Amino acid sequence: MYVSAATTWLPATVETPDDAVRAGRLAPEDVAATRYRRLPVSRAEAPPEMAVRAARRALELAGDDPRDVGLLVHAWTYHQGHDFWSPAHYIAHGAGALDALPVGVQQMCNGGACALDLAAARLQADPATGAALVTTADRFCEPGFDRWRGDYGLWYGDGATAAVLRAEAPGRDPGQALELLSLVTAAAPAMETMHRGRDAFSPAPREHGPVVDIRRT
Repeated sequence: MYVSAATTWLPATVETPDDAVRAGRLAPEDVAATRYRRLPVSRAEAPPEMAVRAARRALELAGDDPRDVGLLVHAWTYHQGHDFWSPAHYIAHGAGALDALPVGVQQMCNGGACALDLAAARLQADPATGAALVTTADRFCEPGFDRWRGDYGLWYGDGATAAVLRAEAPGRDPGQALELLSLVTAAAPAMETMHRGRDAFSPAPREHGPVVDIRRT
């Protein structure tokens, strides 16, 4: 199993902890404890749009025709821009992978690793898949998410990643490909209450509050 190309796309705009302190969103002692320097911040582009940019770049680096992609797996954590919709299909369309099966994975912070695992398993099971394209993207923006105050000791930046996988070493510059030797995930399902707390199940997003507040649970 080989990663023939991998890339990251980050927005040009950044916010710094000092910016957040001046805006009254952080205390100076928070900055000293966390030691972040800056966060990439998307002012306009939605996560799937950033993922398309990363996907196109990864396919270009791999030298692959988008039509050779048989599987696209997209992972995310937060809102992708629409409520009742598949971002994976949008990314496949935007990347030109029109023959791919788009699959969405929402497994929180382990989503990218899980997406790689699913893609590798599919390539092993069905060699006719050709190439698999794995993407991740998120944008933690207001009004629904406070990137600086939404969690304990963790601040949230925006961006996207993409990787192209093949079951065999690519014919073009095979020495540049990375061989995927192992991928293992361990889970503790009982800890799901950390982000749920004692809240009842809600009928719609953000019924428990206008802003996602991980510290509350």
